Amino acid sequence: MEENSELQWALDHSLNTDCYPDVFDKNIGMDFHLSDHPNCYAEIASYSYSEERTVHIEITSYRGMCFDAIHYYATIKADGVRLCEDIEENGKKRTIIHGGYFGEEYNNLPREKRGIWTSRYEIEVERPVTQEEICKDPKRWEYYDVGDKTNAFESKSELIETAKKVAKIRFPEWNVEIEDNS
Repeated sequence: MEENSELQWALDHSLNTDCYPDVFDKNIGMDFHLSDHPNCYAEIASYSYSEERTVHIEITSYRGMCFDAIHYYATIKADGVRLCEDIEENGKKRTIIHGGYFGEEYNNLPREKRGIWTSRYEIEVERPVTQEEICKDPKRWEYYDVGDKTNAFESKSELIETAKKVAKIRFPEWNVEIEDNS
């Protein structure tokens, strides 16, 4: 697959609810700077014991009421950044981790920029619905057309393969870990 078609495939199998870039380089978010807060800086908000930025693929499942109705889901959760500031009080240095309201300068930034200065990036993994699925279970898929997206996978191995491929394309230099909670 060519690089552009690989990226398009990964984007077609991703659902972002925020304004994220197509590809996350290892230093994303580390360029944090606000003139209103000149002493603030970004550091990696790691959710693992690794010192490298990590993508966590979280696998979950759902079992429905009818026979064989089990579906698997994947969320890609990648280490974002914490916004910090070192302050000195009573001769002691301490670090404050900021959250919530950060002032007008921050609020006036484009949403795309604010979206990368967050502690975790989350992307749902999805796939297109097939004609075979619609024919096999028309009630389940009655509001879907062929090619519509769903985040429900019937095969755990297909889900893991898809999630790993999306993560490797969108986060090319990052470590990838799988957390199977299914």
